[in-house]
Amino acid sequence: MCLQFRPLVAGPITTGVFHLALVAISLFSAHAAAADWARDMFEVTQHEFGTIAAGAKAEFAFKFTNKYLYDVHVARVRSSCSCSDVRVTKDSLATYESGEVVASIDSDRLRGDQGATLTVIFDKPRYAEVQLKVSVFIRGDILLEPSGFDFGEVEQGAEASRKLRVTHYGKADWKIVDVLGSGEHLECELGEPVRSGNRVSYSLTAKLTAGAPTGGLGTQLLLVTNDSRAEKIPVMVENFVNSCTSRR
Repeated sequence: MCLQFRPLVAGPITTGVFHLALVAISLFSAHAAAADWARDMFEVTQHEFGTIAAGAKAEFAFKFTNKYLYDVHVARVRSSCSCSDVRVTKDSLATYESGEVVASIDSDRLRGDQGATLTVIFDKPRYAEVQLKVSVFIRGDILLEPSGFDFGEVEQGAEASRKLRVTHYGKADWKIVDVLGSGEHLECELGEPVRSGNRVSYSLTAKLTAGAPTGGLGTQLLLVTNDSRAEKIPVMVENFVNSCTSRR
């Protein structure tokens, strides 16, 4: 069956319908524009964490910058899923200032595929909502203890080291074959595997060198394994190096 449409004959009724249509289109355009101005401040609106180990710390910062002449204010943020917490580093931005909406994954109690929609609600300069999306797969057979390398605050010129244990359950031949991400200011040492039945454990040491620059490192290591289902497992590295002047 083919639908056919008859042309409208001009008159009072059709004129009223036309005016209502124009109003509806104008309201829709205004609503879309209201959403666009806020969304345009964000560099990206979605992030895939990929595969992470149980217990691993996983965070991603959605950066947004006020490109307008008016101050911008974030009224609140919420997550659609308990798998992800969300916070704002700076909720009031003047022109050209930047802030971050930080999404954190709860890998302690959840497993498998997880996803969340983060809603950022602005009330200045006018109301708008922006939706950010995150997704992750949490392995239940790989465990990090602790959740990553957290050096805390380190004085400039000082060295620091941290250790963690990576444990795999289920395959006796599971291996970590390499560690990627170490560089000039971060050195890594992988210990020999300890095997017990179907459990394999590795000790991993990260060392922050004395020449590390001031500020935050904010990087991650990648554990390269022989497991085709999750060849690379990320490990977060956090620190803040204080400058000499900050100690005076």
